[in-house]
Amino acid sequence: MADRYKVLDIFAGAGGLSLGFLQTGRFEITAAFENNKAAQETYKINHTGTVLYNNVLEADFDKLIQTHGHFDVIIGGPPCQGFSNANRQHNQLINMNNRLVKTYVEFINSLSPEAFLLENVKMLGSKTHRFFYSVNDPKEVKTYGSFNSEDVLIYGGDFGIPFEKLIINDCVNWPNIKSETRHHIALRTVKRRLNKGKIADSEIKILFELLESFCAIAPDPELTIPIRDFLQQTKDLQYPLDEMITVLNIIEALLRLEDIAENKIIVSSWKYDNSRLYLSINSYTVIDYLNHELEKEYILNPEIPNAVDYGVPQNRERYIILGIRRKYGRQIEFPRKSDMVTNVNDAIADLYEVTPSENVEDTPVHSGSQKYTGALQNLRDSKDIYNHIITKSTPIAMQRFANIKQGMNFHSLGQDQKKNYADPSRTQNSIYLRLDENQPSATVTNVRKAMWIHPIQDRAISVREAARLQSFPDSFRFSGTKDQQYQQVGNAVPPMLAKALAESVVDALDSKPKP
Repeated sequence: MADRYKVLDIFAGAGGLSLGFLQTGRFEITAAFENNKAAQETYKINHTGTVLYNNVLEADFDKLIQTHGHFDVIIGGPPCQGFSNANRQHNQLINMNNRLVKTYVEFINSLSPEAFLLENVKMLGSKTHRFFYSVNDPKEVKTYGSFNSEDVLIYGGDFGIPFEKLIINDCVNWPNIKSETRHHIALRTVKRRLNKGKIADSEIKILFELLESFCAIAPDPELTIPIRDFLQQTKDLQYPLDEMITVLNIIEALLRLEDIAENKIIVSSWKYDNSRLYLSINSYTVIDYLNHELEKEYILNPEIPNAVDYGVPQNRERYIILGIRRKYGRQIEFPRKSDMVTNVNDAIADLYEVTPSENVEDTPVHSGSQKYTGALQNLRDSKDIYNHIITKSTPIAMQRFANIKQGMNFHSLGQDQKKNYADPSRTQNSIYLRLDENQPSATVTNVRKAMWIHPIQDRAISVREAARLQSFPDSFRFSGTKDQQYQQVGNAVPPMLAKALAESVVDALDSKPKP
């Protein structure tokens, strides 16, 4: 039995998982990986004894072992939307975050820890989170129970571009327009503006430059003749909106095709149906992949715990896999649920009289937090309160704040206060949510973007208040712009949940492996 087990935290974010493991007193976070610069700064401030690396995709496993020795535990939450899900909500067919799930598995297989913890969105175990079958996949994925074919929409316009020839003739050598597009224009934003009959001249210029650059370096110039003719016609007509929507649709289709080529996705067949181009692609669920890759060497225990059951003042369900090497002969049990249920009041009531700042500054405010004797006293571990900052709200936002009662949201507003929303019925229930002081909060995301409202005061929730709802202690400081700080808080694993899970990992590791 080790006094302290060595941990590697990948996709560490601000360090919520790391903090929970440290709080047990039985782990040392030897090394961590985090790519986001602002989150890196936050991690460094709060985890001074950890070696922090940047890009997980560039990890040198041999060097990691030479530098740090054997890692007993690997923890982390790789971002994942599911390949098929990405197409339903975004312009790109494949969200590159999905590669990170396979990177996590690569870390496990290469470093062979005694145990691991994988944290992810609640829906990770669903049938909708899928990977498209590529030439890089092992052949055994064809044996997965979830392996099947689906038709993916590539282009739904009525413009006669010979996409099928592009697919057949030179799929892998298309010019790379993706990176330029990502940096210069948000296609979803442009599409919304076009649908409202608005588009800026600068946006028109970028759209045309993208297609013209594609035509200039396409592998077979003859295939782009219809595109070039259409662009010239659209210019001659002074850029009518209908034609601009077609231009946008063409770019989106090219990006999807480029995604397929870049990720070496295997296309079984294609078909036209009512001017729509579909590709037939095989896919399999992310959870099938994880099970088949990890259960060879590890006993897996997946569950969807709710943070509120472990003292966190928030309903937050996440998919967690706890794994331990088979030589231990037992699974890691999930921790027993706490008898203590906490609420918003328990988390932030002592801050009600502390005025938040609208400026990002390093100067702390002071409160009587340490004299507080109620629940969650463990969070009030500093006389200095950092990150008690909020965004400056617009007059219309302030009016909405005043008209929403505790536990209610945007949908409780009158129609006159929803006018600047294109389709109010599609607005999520988390938008303009006023916290109920006597209940646990809803799942904390980026509460600045969600416009969450203080339960008592007509103002936004501060970064520190959101951090309290996530069970971060006051001594934990966040770095970056206001939005970056809000995002770090929303992305984090609640440290109190992480600590409970870490204690279960310790219990399993302390048991002797079977001879």
